[in-house]
Amino acid sequence: MGHLDAPAGHVVAPGSGPGLIAWLPGVVALAGVVLLGFVPRFRRLGVGVAAAGFAGLVVVNVVASSAPSSPGYAISLAVPRDGASVTTPVLVTACGRNPDGTAAAVPGPDRVLSLFIDGRQTFETRTATVALQVGPGRHRLRVEVLTTDHREFLTPLQASVSIDVVGTGPVVDRASCGR
Repeated sequence: MGHLDAPAGHVVAPGSGPGLIAWLPGVVALAGVVLLGFVPRFRRLGVGVAAAGFAGLVVVNVVASSAPSSPGYAISLAVPRDGASVTTPVLVTACGRNPDGTAAAVPGPDRVLSLFIDGRQTFETRTATVALQVGPGRHRLRVEVLTTDHREFLTPLQASVSIDVVGTGPVVDRASCGR
């Protein structure tokens, strides 16, 4: 269950730091600098190795910083209508529609859903439905589809609604993804 005290921003899963491909150009560049500075007879080789490593760093950073294209579907939230009064926990379901109107799998392969309450990320899941603990009062719920490495799509894929939490109650499935 999510809660209101979670940190802002995207939650990065443990062990999801840079992989070997991201580190390799840096190691090559460092090896070239070492050859260049400490082994005089291999200076020319050191220049070439360092240049190749630095070029690799540029390529890796350009590729890593480019946002992926949208998965091609739109999402909405199957929670009570915008502005509805609800009890907590609130059952939130992200629904997807392809351009032709057929249902899309949400979040889909190699994707996660990031859930926000009042602009703060509170939960992350690989399933389309989650029950969130939300404090009393008016809140804005937002769901965003991200890649598994927590990158937003070129056009962010998100949906949001406002709710008014009036108390505590059982988890109630009030809405579905039906048209």
